[in-house]
Amino acid sequence: MLQQPGEQALIRLSLIISVLESYEIVRRQCSHLASIVPADCELILLDDGSNPPLPMPETRPGRFSLVYTRNAVPWTQPIARNLGARLARGRYLFFTDIDHIISREAIQAVYGFTKSRMMFRRTFAVLDESGQIILEREALRSSGWDEEQEQHILADAAVHQNTFAIRRDLFLQGMHGGYDESLCAGGRYGGDDVEFNRRYAGLVASRHADPDELGPTIFVYPDPASSDKFHRLSR
Repeated sequence: MLQQPGEQALIRLSLIISVLESYEIVRRQCSHLASIVPADCELILLDDGSNPPLPMPETRPGRFSLVYTRNAVPWTQPIARNLGARLARGRYLFFTDIDHIISREAIQAVYGFTKSRMMFRRTFAVLDESGQIILEREALRSSGWDEEQEQHILADAAVHQNTFAIRRDLFLQGMHGGYDESLCAGGRYGGDDVEFNRRYAGLVASRHADPDELGPTIFVYPDPASSDKFHRLSR
């Protein structure tokens, strides 16, 4: 997507999502986001090595960019997120996963946010074929929901480390470029969010960043592993 003169000032928020395949979920997410994102919010969708590559969605929310990382090693999310941050034009970056569903209230909260980082509580939902949020228990149950899982997410796992909004300058400068890309070496899964949050806690302790603030509720699919619409973590 070509940037027009003066367009930088028009972007207030950058949504960044890296995704591997999950073609139908991507289509539903784009339909959902198109109904809630303002015109001055951009979505940077990073196709992190899908085979075949993601097609251009028919529904394109806000100012839309589809970026192909062409990276096929087993675990590259830190690299993809850092790339999205460098391409972003908003003052705030809103990172999320493809199995999380951003709410309109969450976007509005970030628009009025002036501090360092906002995290979000989650509750369960799915997107129907038209991209509408579905909360009914039967629909959730068919996607892997059960009562025990709900009790878990409402307790210790209510806030997920992978979805948050953060000042772009803090991510790129204070966090030294964002995620530690060396953790992708050898395709090792996980640990990048733990390491990132450890460094962020250090910035808070040294008063170079504000403590996290808790924003409105967002949604998450109950069990992506139970659906053939999501990719598997291993390639």
